Amino acid sequence: MAVHAFKAGSLLLTHRKAFRSTIGGNLTGMDRSVMVHTDDGIQAGYQARRHIPSLTHPDGSGTNTAFSVPGDMGFRHPPVMFIWEAFVDTETRGCRHALWTGALDARPEMKVLIINADDLGYTEGINTGIAQCFQEGMVRSATLMANGEAFEHAVKMAKKNQGLGIGIHLVLTGMRPLARESDVPGLLDKDGLLPSTPFALLLLLLSGKVTRQAVWNELNQQVSRVFDAGLVPTHLDSHKHVHLLPQILEVLVDLCTRYSIKWIRRPFESQGLFPMLARVDKGHRAVLLKQYGDSRLTVPLRHHFRRTVLRAGLRMPDHFFGLSMTGIWNQASAAYLMQALPPGVSE
Repeated sequence: MAVHAFKAGSLLLTHRKAFRSTIGGNLTGMDRSVMVHTDDGIQAGYQARRHIPSLTHPDGSGTNTAFSVPGDMGFRHPPVMFIWEAFVDTETRGCRHALWTGALDARPEMKVLIINADDLGYTEGINTGIAQCFQEGMVRSATLMANGEAFEHAVKMAKKNQGLGIGIHLVLTGMRPLARESDVPGLLDKDGLLPSTPFALLLLLLSGKVTRQAVWNELNQQVSRVFDAGLVPTHLDSHKHVHLLPQILEVLVDLCTRYSIKWIRRPFESQGLFPMLARVDKGHRAVLLKQYGDSRLTVPLRHHFRRTVLRAGLRMPDHFFGLSMTGIWNQASAAYLMQALPPGVSE
């Protein structure tokens, strides 16, 4: 997964190309500390210069722009976390990408931002867009739909773009399953599709029409397909965040144990309503209100989710942003989020 880590109080890069000149310009005009891991694994702090002369790849090559991030880092094993940053200069030439556990165990005041692109594999257009964002240095993590129509295209893209962390975006709604119909009794509609919405899935679970074994059979097929394609996933999350449902979460925990996956998304909104209400486009305020209201419905599940994940020995980010703002981000709202980002790990 991609990580941009700075001292508390600093601004962070955004994955939106349109914001690069604004936010990046602020960063490069100030002294900033960035946490890195040296070859011997010891954390060290380096001051980014007011005028950065160049970026330096661990092989010694450099680039002249403060906004480019080298893409050829070559890491693939989970739970590896990318912590090479645009503000590391020639003094840090020996730095390597760091393990998740090492980087996320940095000082408590550190702010760590994971920018993840969902729906990889859904269409070739989405795949191409994610690849472009990765190559521009704005996205370092994506989650792959194993039953997406463009899965094979996504796998080729992921292998071509070494350094892009790949998680699994598990799907239980709105698409065709990978498992045979006989292995997922009650889970499919008359057209052979998974339930149309998370609420429809919940009703099937509560009614007992769908068993835990049926859910396991489908999700296990999805995880297996990603491994069979030669990818080693960094983490698990789910389409429409259905793994916040206790019945689905139990299956994800079992999958993490079986496949030695240590990270899972924390799908509960951390962003308050009013700061964003003042910053989104006026035409999107009704959408924000609806999506924020929907996100509040999940609050009663937070304690059970956290307890289940931690009891299983898994890890998750401290904060999650994006449920309320799906499809309506703009420059003002993204800039505010980055300025107000809390200490800890945020996705």
